[in-house]
Amino acid sequence: MKHLIAIAVALLLGVPSFAQKNYTEKLDIENEQFFNMLVNIQLDMQKDSVLSILGGPYKKAAIKTCNGVLYESISYRTDVFKKSCFRSAIVYSFIFRNSILIMIHEEEHFSGENLGQQQGIDLWEIAKNYEDSK
Repeated sequence: MKHLIAIAVALLLGVPSFAQKNYTEKLDIENEQFFNMLVNIQLDMQKDSVLSILGGPYKKAAIKTCNGVLYESISYRTDVFKKSCFRSAIVYSFIFRNSILIMIHEEEHFSGENLGQQQGIDLWEIAKNYEDSK
């Protein structure tokens, strides 16, 4: 009887760690797939090329300046899980000027932070700075 109880306890203790291990490994594989696509993105690429590599974004924004220049931002989010249960979300924003990639911006948000409270990309500021730098 003692052996049966010991086996039952061992099985119960082993199941949660086994399930957790498989779950985090699966998420790590998804992150790795995103990062493998990300390395193919280069400045001066066309917006259509970026979309064909990364797929549809989870959010987008656009402005058109008074001189007719179009600035667009498309953003992708990936969750990062570490073995120690540490979690963060990285948001990659790709900024285009007339459909040409001019900037890649990354923000990391750690577990417990509210993503809705983050400022994100200010396209007006980018447009102003880009035009002033010429």
